[in-house]
Amino acid sequence: MVEPVSRSFISQGLRLNVWDWGNENAPPLLLVHGGLDHGRSWDYFAQRLQGEYHVISFDLRGHGDSDWAPGSSYPLPDFVADVANFLFQEKIERTKIIAHSMGGAISLLLAGTFPQMVTRMVVIEGLRPAAMKIASVPEQMKLWIEKIRSNNARAPRGYATFDDALARMREAHPRLTAEQALHLTKHGVKQLPDGSWFWKSDINTMLRTPYRLSFEEHASIWKQIECPVMLVRGTASGRPDPAGNNWISYFRNAVIHDVEGADHWVQHDEPDALLATARAFLRD
Repeated sequence: MVEPVSRSFISQGLRLNVWDWGNENAPPLLLVHGGLDHGRSWDYFAQRLQGEYHVISFDLRGHGDSDWAPGSSYPLPDFVADVANFLFQEKIERTKIIAHSMGGAISLLLAGTFPQMVTRMVVIEGLRPAAMKIASVPEQMKLWIEKIRSNNARAPRGYATFDDALARMREAHPRLTAEQALHLTKHGVKQLPDGSWFWKSDINTMLRTPYRLSFEEHASIWKQIECPVMLVRGTASGRPDPAGNNWISYFRNAVIHDVEGADHWVQHDEPDALLATARAFLRD
């Protein structure tokens, strides 16, 4: 397998890692992963698209080989700023995007904030953050602080062997093939000097920070997106149907693509079918 080059950039004082698949003279394509994931989870797509694009996949802050945020705070706008900072530093004026879950929410906010930067995007299961109910500010603040205290008080979950971590990956995601589970685990864990294995992701990235956008605020940004958007949903995931709840109406130019029987990780459940659909859509 062709291996990408690991390189980094600085955003808001953090050193963040990206995986660069080369072909610098081709149009750029960003691959943005979801929560508790990493940039190498896109390898199957990246290998097959690198002949057409300059493919770059992110390790978002708190994930993969990127720095963790001080203070365990991961509001969604900070992730948006990181991706935007990368584009500005690299002088990338226009790009296409494939993004999953939290990465999809990030990419939609990016495209609505800087409409001229994104020309086409495929968003896989990326609408849920906007659907999650926001508690009152005092309640949300209290819950957030209590959860941080709870996470910091307990020792991170480690594994005596790599095979133990691999078994946990397969337990959490039973739909993965043996090859997929091995690849995701290999790039998702690190070994400490004492021989134990730990996940690279900061568990606090999944906390519901009190600095969250409401649904109305998400929708107001979606309305500003100018590029064509494909909203992909796995029918077995239980995530919102943008046609059924009419969220599709907040987009100027969007289509919905349901992948029958796929769960939340559509790109792993049906990689070939989704790759073919995404490739065709990304072409102007």
